[in-house]
Amino acid sequence: MNHRNSTTKKVLVIGPIPPPYGGIATVIDSIINSELREDYSFEIFNRSESVYDWDKSPFQNKILKIKRAGSLLKNLWSGEYCLIHLHGSTSGFFGDTLVMLLAFVTGSKVLLHLHGTDWESFYGSASLIRRIYARIGLSIPYRIVVLYELWARNIREIKPGTNVRVIRNFIPDCPKPSKKSLDDLREKLGISDDEFVISSIGRVGRRKGSFDIVKATTQMLQETKEFRILLVGGEENKGEMDSLKKAVEDRQLSNWIILTDEVNVEDVPIFLGISDVFVLPSYREGMPMSIIEAMRSGKPVVATTVGGIPDMIETGVSGILVDPGAPNEIASAILKLKNNESLLRNMGIGARKAFEAGFGTSRVVREIRRIYEEMITE
Repeated sequence: MNHRNSTTKKVLVIGPIPPPYGGIATVIDSIINSELREDYSFEIFNRSESVYDWDKSPFQNKILKIKRAGSLLKNLWSGEYCLIHLHGSTSGFFGDTLVMLLAFVTGSKVLLHLHGTDWESFYGSASLIRRIYARIGLSIPYRIVVLYELWARNIREIKPGTNVRVIRNFIPDCPKPSKKSLDDLREKLGISDDEFVISSIGRVGRRKGSFDIVKATTQMLQETKEFRILLVGGEENKGEMDSLKKAVEDRQLSNWIILTDEVNVEDVPIFLGISDVFVLPSYREGMPMSIIEAMRSGKPVVATTVGGIPDMIETGVSGILVDPGAPNEIASAILKLKNNESLLRNMGIGARKAFEAGFGTSRVVREIRRIYEEMITE
């Protein structure tokens, strides 16, 4: 194995890259296209599902996975990287640990960027075997990055002395959409300028609380019919879109709820531009990119008290937090904003300020640069 030159500035980034744009892929894309490129050369090892041909048999794809593992090991063994930036997840931690073990045997320094959503399923209520495996995986990285403080505390409790940092998700700022693009989208969707628009953008499904939005719509209609709801995104799990469409039809809500399927990430600011309120009543989350995008667009957020969301949204300032599985609270929060223009405007301003203070690219890039430098020099 080659000995590393401590002055090497080449970083191997492992994780999913767009398209499609999920939360992890968006973070990776933001990092590799940030000002860090001035000092670091990034090489990407794509772990997204898009690298596989699902028209082939499971056996053929298994062979492809083995070949890709061999290719990754060859890259790691080359000794040309100053560090490995692995973007992992709780659902894929078994595979993440195997990758870290490969890196460990080649002497590579690993920065584990853990995009966790549910500590209970990951460790709290996990089986003994899963807990042991989690302890092994968390002991390998040179540094660990998590999205919010709860995860940092939990990791330190089970692995005292672990060097774990909290770095929020982030996205670059973007210009406001043009009036023409907003007018074109309204025309396409059949939404007039004076309609109150609520949007939920990302994936749709049970975990995301999409069915609770449908139930909340029925409750809102008891007070007013002057609103439209956009459910923007592809299904998270197979069959959920069909079930959601059926729920809308069965409740006769097609005049108020529009399902758009997945849209390009470049179009998200346009959908938010025609929106008055953003809603995400998820049952499990980490630090959702969709909420950060909504705050960037200056939209008040109605979201649930799960995962890292309470660290993102301050009730009464940038949005309203509700309990998961509570359609009545969703309806009440939306109507509260709809019926109070001053509150709607002030929370929109608060959301934009929260984005600028905590989720812009420059602050996060400085923190990642600091970690890179520590790992290279130690």
